[in-house]
Amino acid sequence: MPEDLPVEIIEHELSAEDCICPACGSKMHTMGKETREELKIIPAKAVITRHVRHIYACRNCEATSTNVPIVKADMPEPVIKGGLAAPETIAHIAVQKFMMASPLYRQEQEWKQNGILLSRQTMSNWLFKASDNWLEPIYEEMKLKLCQHEVLHADETTLQVLKEPGKVAQSKSYM
Repeated sequence: MPEDLPVEIIEHELSAEDCICPACGSKMHTMGKETREELKIIPAKAVITRHVRHIYACRNCEATSTNVPIVKADMPEPVIKGGLAAPETIAHIAVQKFMMASPLYRQEQEWKQNGILLSRQTMSNWLFKASDNWLEPIYEEMKLKLCQHEVLHADETTLQVLKEPGKVAQSKSYM
């Protein structure tokens, strides 16, 4: 097991009443310990994060002036404007889809089993918007830097693309 896994220790001790010798009635002491380890998996849990932004105004200016300054506390922008998805949620959906090969319809069923009605269309929209807003700029910057080099090495693994403009489905395509 990895050395950095957190360890939860549960002590199993006798109560004070049960710590009396059954033979002579004297108090017993701990003479040793037995240890058993278990790997406990804590499944993912859903939490609503409610961001509350405080807005401030001056009481003195309200009473004495026609101009009242209003100041808002800083609050982080959402990953998708007007969306419910937290960064962790989009990351979880992407990891399940692309690394664990769990399609969105199966993820939809898993969310539903946990009492959360999250459609595959919504998850798909979140992945598209997050990719466009956050990953596309990184891709473009990496491409720009890559194209500045005179020599490039490539993995020429072929794959089949069913609907690729200008090609039949049986033709070779490259990543």
